[in-house]
Amino acid sequence: MAIFKKNEIRQFGIDEIGRRLEDLNKELIILHAKKSTGGALENPGRIKLVKKTIAKLLTLKTEKTNNIDVNKKEKPEVRRSSKGS
Repeated sequence: MAIFKKNEIRQFGIDEIGRRLEDLNKELIILHAKKSTGGALENPGRIKLVKKTIAKLLTLKTEKTNNIDVNKKEKPEVRRSSKGS
């Protein structure tokens, strides 16, 4: 399965995210099984990439279910003291 970038993932719907999560979790289980049985992995860094992609998908799923707008950047209100004025 392909590893996705954030801008690609943002185009997915919630159902698509769920399907991709299932596929990536299955792939991760297979990779861990190969590693634990002593077999040589074709790409050992793949485990890390799959885990990161799962985290990105879970974050996006949470954002979509809670209607969080990531593009809206609010600056926190800063209190300024009036020393000497």
